[in-house]
Amino acid sequence: AKNSLLERFKQTLKHVGKFDVLVGYFRSSGFFSLYKDLENIDEIRILNGLDIDEKTFDIIEESKNEIIESGFKTKENFAKSFETEVANSNDTKEVYEGLMKFKEFIKSGKIRFKQHPSHNIHAKVYISRFKGELSEMDYGRIITGSSNFSKSGFVDNYEFNVELKEKTDVVFAL
Repeated sequence: AKNSLLERFKQTLKHVGKFDVLVGYFRSSGFFSLYKDLENIDEIRILNGLDIDEKTFDIIEESKNEIIESGFKTKENFAKSFETEVANSNDTKEVYEGLMKFKEFIKSGKIRFKQHPSHNIHAKVYISRFKGELSEMDYGRIITGSSNFSKSGFVDNYEFNVELKEKTDVVFAL
């Protein structure tokens, strides 16, 4: 998958400080495909618009129904739910390491995950903002198109995505 979205992310994410994701469908397979490339990113914000893994949805709904629950407890419950969902995945080193990283990123606050209240957003937008000296010359990137946050969206399916590089486009997308 030489020209895949996954390969494009692998090229650009090493220079990224902040990564924003807006997708209709969020799947753990997407995270497992990218977790090593997300390691050096400072902040990851995910806004999901239509559907997430069933166990993830359940824990988000449970946390909404709690009258008083700390942010840490919510993150911990989310991570436990994600772990349960992964128990049904192929038992590979990549899945196990990805699970541990996802739990670590959620607990530390590196990943902030939100579900859009209307559940009607089908858009797929990936916004990368560069860090360090590179950000002064080249603010960031937007990739938008048909790819959801999943292994099939990154590699397996025939998808169409466009990459925008102008700072004004990145600011508008934010």
